[in-house]
Amino acid sequence: MSTTTAPRRPTSRRIESGAMGQATARLQRALESAARESREKPVRFVCAAVPAPVAPVDAVLSGCAPALLWDPPGDEWSMVGMGSAARLDASPSQLDRLGRRSEELFASMVYRAPADAPSPRLFGGFAFAPAATRDPLWEPFGEGFFILPEIAYAQRDGEAWLSLTVQIGAWGCLSGTEATSSKERRRALAAFERVWSAVERARGISSSRLRAARPTSLVSLPVGHTSSTEGSCAAEGASHDGRPRIDHLGKAAWEQQVRAIREQIKQGACRKVVAARRSKVAFDSEIDVRLVLERLGHRFDECTRFALWSSAEADRSVFFGATPERLIRRVGSSVETEALAGSSARARGHALLESAKDRREHQVVVDGIERSLAPFCADLRSSLQPSLCDLPDVVHMRTSILGTLRASAHVLELVRALHPTAAVGGAPTSEAVRWIAEHEPAPRGWYSAPFGWFDASGDGDFVAALRSGVVRGSTAFVYAGAGIMEDSNAASEYHETELKMHAVLDALTSAAATTRAP
Repeated sequence: MSTTTAPRRPTSRRIESGAMGQATARLQRALESAARESREKPVRFVCAAVPAPVAPVDAVLSGCAPALLWDPPGDEWSMVGMGSAARLDASPSQLDRLGRRSEELFASMVYRAPADAPSPRLFGGFAFAPAATRDPLWEPFGEGFFILPEIAYAQRDGEAWLSLTVQIGAWGCLSGTEATSSKERRRALAAFERVWSAVERARGISSSRLRAARPTSLVSLPVGHTSSTEGSCAAEGASHDGRPRIDHLGKAAWEQQVRAIREQIKQGACRKVVAARRSKVAFDSEIDVRLVLERLGHRFDECTRFALWSSAEADRSVFFGATPERLIRRVGSSVETEALAGSSARARGHALLESAKDRREHQVVVDGIERSLAPFCADLRSSLQPSLCDLPDVVHMRTSILGTLRASAHVLELVRALHPTAAVGGAPTSEAVRWIAEHEPAPRGWYSAPFGWFDASGDGDFVAALRSGVVRGSTAFVYAGAGIMEDSNAASEYHETELKMHAVLDALTSAAATTRAP
């Protein structure tokens, strides 16, 4: 991939109002330069990025129809992607194939942007395991896919970029008719300008002002119905008083599941299994996922927000969430991950650190991560003692783990080595995953699976897709899980899943209330 660099500009660069025409012209020149270079070597895509006004990604989401959102905490790039220049299907068992296909894709791209612009990235995720998608709910997503956005808006620390990626046939007129190429060129530039306009409208809106502009009070969670077997994918509609209908897995069914896992542990088949359950929430009108994501961002600013719209036109399902758990981040030779296991209500945070059961569960996760990364790393450094990850509804035990790679390893190789960790699957891994596939009442799909991005250099960032769910029209499906050990108490573990599920359920009901408000 060819890159033309320019001197680093101040991150507080000022974009003059009415600069859309200048930005479009600059973008066209960069794409045309890339297209000319393509005549000398095989190229499928050309991509260019230009500086853009700074706006919260939430505001950009409200002004366009996005394909994805990636919004991590801290000083990393937050990104919104619209459209799909390319899509690579994948599955948890085909990461090698995904890596090869992505190398071919990036090698067939010419990129024009200053050095401080973020590189082109593929965004997406996988199913938890091959059997995890045996449910109509997950058909639009399949076992996994990654997209290269046609238009990407990236923002961090007072700096923003807007990029456009197009197929060379449309831009360089190397295939098809001139009329077809010209039409596609106009369409792509019009899409770019629509997103630029949405960013300009939101220009100058700070995240705090955006929060203040919309009500953020959380709506108390109304439970319309509880059943022992959560319903099918079809929405049954809200209750007669306008409140959403919520179907949970009943406590009796959960207790039976926990007893079965504990029996497996006593027989020596495994040491831990992470049990998950699903709740279905039916509203009387279509759910605005953008408002749901805003609510999650307001309350869980230390979590990574993510969303991926399915590409099926007939079924615009959205997989979304706000997860506290990073699976793996690679930047050059440095890797960063964490063990996040052991949970309780916030009031019992210090008791959590003193709980022998939870400390054992946590150490199983730490040991498993270190064993998985050891073959790749010249050194691994983990916290001597776990700390508390303090979230509004729940606290977790967390151990940070840092490493240095002994040789080049693509982030996908590290994902394959780590997933599923004992925090989301159990231990030993194969036995725990087999139990989940055979006995879990609702297939978990992409819940708790890897979700993230990677680029041409093999750098990338993946999270475990917790605190997540799927929106399908007026119906949402929300997931939560808990690690079951030999001495686990079913009632306590059910309460833990309630605490974890509360974040997404509250965001859904709060967004719905805002939509209904005059």
